[in-house]
Amino acid sequence: MSLLIKLYECPRSSIKPVASIEQCNALLNWFDNHLLELHSEAIVELTEQTLLKLLSDLYRLSANNCEQVFPTIPNFVHGASEYDEAYWQKVAQLRVKLKQLLDSFDFNQHQLFLQGSW
Repeated sequence: MSLLIKLYECPRSSIKPVASIEQCNALLNWFDNHLLELHSEAIVELTEQTLLKLLSDLYRLSANNCEQVFPTIPNFVHGASEYDEAYWQKVAQLRVKLKQLLDSFDFNQHQLFLQGSW
């Protein structure tokens, strides 16, 4: 499973990938609960506000609240569901990627879309 963040320009054939996040079932769960339930190959717009909310949740995440703030999907075949070292590494990577994206992407000039692929 991977979630591809893409820059969308008309026509659709000109969609340009700007980031890729793979094997993070907690992220899929977060989008399902805060945006809408994602389906493979669906394309959903990501607003700056949505990404700021996600980044805020990632920064307030702790071992005590991870099962409430950024829970994994139990027994999901794409990505681990344990709250182990790999989970915390993925959280750290997401924080960096989101911060970079928010700092560099011009939401006034472009639209940002998420495409699930699994």
